[in-house]
Amino acid sequence: MNRITFLLLILLSFLSLLHFVTALDYCQSISISPSKAGYAPGEQVTITAQGFTGISDIEVLWAEATANLVTQGNWHTISGTFNAGTATWTGTWTIPKNGEYIIAPTFFNSTGESCIGNPGYICSGCHEGTLNGTVSPGSQSCKGCYKGIIVSSNYGRTDGYDMKSYWNISSGYSWNYEGTNSYSSPTANYRSRIAAEERVSLCGHQLLPLRYTKDSEWGYWGPKGHWTRDGLQNLRWLLSYFQPGEDWSSATIGAPFFTVYNYTPTAEDRLGNLGPRAGADVYNVMLEDDPLRSLGDNYYAPYFCTEDNVKLPWSVERVNRYGTWNAGCSFPYWPPGSWDWSTGYWLGEM
Repeated sequence: MNRITFLLLILLSFLSLLHFVTALDYCQSISISPSKAGYAPGEQVTITAQGFTGISDIEVLWAEATANLVTQGNWHTISGTFNAGTATWTGTWTIPKNGEYIIAPTFFNSTGESCIGNPGYICSGCHEGTLNGTVSPGSQSCKGCYKGIIVSSNYGRTDGYDMKSYWNISSGYSWNYEGTNSYSSPTANYRSRIAAEERVSLCGHQLLPLRYTKDSEWGYWGPKGHWTRDGLQNLRWLLSYFQPGEDWSSATIGAPFFTVYNYTPTAEDRLGNLGPRAGADVYNVMLEDDPLRSLGDNYYAPYFCTEDNVKLPWSVERVNRYGTWNAGCSFPYWPPGSWDWSTGYWLGEM
C-alpha cells in the first residue's frame, strides 16, 4: 500500500466517523402488525418504532392525515413502552373511525434534542422529520419516519350497497329539483338542475363535470343568505367518479376541482345557462400531488363524496384542504386545513 492510498483510507475513515457523529439519523424503522392495506375502525394493532443507538426515549403519536399537522393539538399520544437497551418502542393502538391517519414517532437523545417524525413541515428535507430542542420545529430536517394508514369500514367489501347504481351519474343525464329557501322573508320557492356533462381531462385526471344551475338567486348552488352569499353564482363540480388509475381508490367519488359562474337573472333559460365564468379558471379542492408527501389522498378521493359497497350506517369525517389554482398543474403540500366536514348514509324512510 503506497502512502497516497494509506492517507486516502485515513481520510475516508475520518469522513465516515464524522458522518456517524454529526448525521441526524434517528429512526431505523416503524411498523404496524398486522400489516394490511386497509383497517377497520376498532381494530387493535401493535406498533413498533426502532431508533438508533443513543436514543434515550421514543414517543409515538397519531393525527388525521388531512389535518394541520404542524398544530400540536391535532396530535394524540399512543401508549407504549420504551426499551432503552434496544432503542425500541412498542405499543398497542385501537384504530379510530373511518379516515386516513399518520403515525409518527418522536426520537429523543440525552442532549435534549429530538427528531419529530411529523412530515407536515415544509422545510427542505422535513418530509422525513424535523429537529426540535436546539432549533424550533420546521427549521431543520432530520432522519425520522412516519407511517400512513387507511381506515375504512367498507375496505374491500363487495356485498354492500351499490353506490354506483345509487348515484347513477352518466354524461347526458340531468335532474330537476324544486325547493324552498327559508333564509328569505317570506320564504322563496326555486328550481335547480344538476346535469352531467361529457368527461374531460384536467392535469392528468379524468373527470366527470357536474353542473348546478338555478332559476332564482335563492336556489342551490350558493343560495342567497347562506354564508352571506348574494346568490349570484352557479357551480360546476369536476368529479373523480369511481375512476381507476388515480392515487386514490376507484371505489370512491371525490371532487378535486370546481369552477364558478355568474348566475344571470335575465337569461331566458336560467336552468340551462351556467353564465360567464367568475374568478379563477378552476379551483382546486383538497387535492395534493406532492411526490414527497402523499398523506391524505391514498384511498379517499379528494373532497370525498362517497365510497362504493357501503354497509349502513356509514360516515366519514375529513378536514378539507382548500386552495386555489389559476395556471399550471402543481399542487404542493401545505400544512393548514380549512374546516371539518362529514358525509354519511343511514337507513331511513321516504
